[in-house]
Amino acid sequence: MVVQIVHMRRHSLKSIWKPTSILALIICVFFIVPYLHAGMSHAPQNDKNDKYECWQLVKSFSFEVHIIGKAKDFIDYVWLNSTLTNRVFIHKDIDGLLRHSAVDIPVIIFYIDDVINIDPDRTITAVRHFLREKRSYQIIFLNPTSEAKKSQRAYTLVNNLFKKRNETLFLPYEITSDSKSEAKVHDALFTAKLVAYSANPCGTFISNDISLSALSVALWCFLDTPHLHRTIPAGEYYSITRLEGFSLIGYIGWLHASAGSSINYGGDMWVKVEYYYANGHPKYTWWLAYVMHSAVGDTGGIDSPPVWFKTMTYWMTDIYPGQVLWDWEPKNVQTSATITYSFSISISENISAQFSVSYSAPASSYFEIYDKGNPGAGEVITEHYVRNAKAGVRYTVEPSSICLLDPDKPGGITPVVVKHVMETEFDNDAAGPAEISFEALLYPTSVEKL
Repeated sequence: MVVQIVHMRRHSLKSIWKPTSILALIICVFFIVPYLHAGMSHAPQNDKNDKYECWQLVKSFSFEVHIIGKAKDFIDYVWLNSTLTNRVFIHKDIDGLLRHSAVDIPVIIFYIDDVINIDPDRTITAVRHFLREKRSYQIIFLNPTSEAKKSQRAYTLVNNLFKKRNETLFLPYEITSDSKSEAKVHDALFTAKLVAYSANPCGTFISNDISLSALSVALWCFLDTPHLHRTIPAGEYYSITRLEGFSLIGYIGWLHASAGSSINYGGDMWVKVEYYYANGHPKYTWWLAYVMHSAVGDTGGIDSPPVWFKTMTYWMTDIYPGQVLWDWEPKNVQTSATITYSFSISISENISAQFSVSYSAPASSYFEIYDKGNPGAGEVITEHYVRNAKAGVRYTVEPSSICLLDPDKPGGITPVVVKHVMETEFDNDAAGPAEISFEALLYPTSVEKL
């Protein structure tokens, strides 16, 4: 059993101290907390083989987990990395964060002794460097011996971090009257074995169990749940501006690869592909692959910004003639800071499908785009060269292509088979480009990664 103590959207501090809010916190603290110890005695300690509903939800979101120092000794990070599709990073110490920049929803996990035994300013500096302008994140502390003094020092560190970033820290309070001055942070915060502090959405989660199930609930509690009900899936870097007539059937990613090693490290690359389906025609169906191809160059030594992105989507028309490359974007040579394109399909007299995207190069940079590949074979290759690129800045390119499935031709049946290859080259490193490749099987309601 794990219990979320506080989970609130951002409010003003004034609103937190309304009597109704105080009453709600009292109810949480005094009616839920007493059951923590009894419930935790039944929690599994080795739960990697169990199937948790929370993990099924959590793994579909773009979390990236950074495990610092000895925290890895308390988490089955190999299983976790497999579940989160290679979005788990192990750092020897806090300085490892100085070599990375947060990309998606960052989660930083500390073993509490690793934090209290070093200068707190050093930790805050590393975390702020890592987060940069990221507003949604979690800081998790593992305190397996439930030592209150250590947790108090960790809380002080997080409180100072939130203040420096001008963010609100929501906590469980023990309140004995309507006077704000008489409230104090509840002792449960300092005796818990796992404490997760979340920013945007704001809240604090505590658990008396360090396990994969507890970790999954900690992440799940702070998912921005209203986004689950949007027609267009939400994401900080989502650039779809119009989506009509296409149904999202699934996605693969984010997947991660680095250029080089600790010696010649150039930067990190992440890719995600979303797949859409359109039907309504008596014979034909349309299948769209929308690629998000991102990279951040290293700033740890000599800056190594990304130089170029090469994105290939191969519909295998030369192997399966029934998988016809219908259209792709962006095409031809373009030079611009903002790339905009649209697809429009007249499926029948009363049915059409529309898909539009607009994405930009940040930090006064711009893209120079070359359209390559072999359309007759179903191969789309789009190259983005980044001009005036900056290290430590996330660049994302977003090409798309559409396959028409023609049942009158060989191979014109489901599943549709598609292959992707993504590469990113970084400047001033001695390594080759970061590369990711995979194939997928597409069905009208699902996607399977090969």
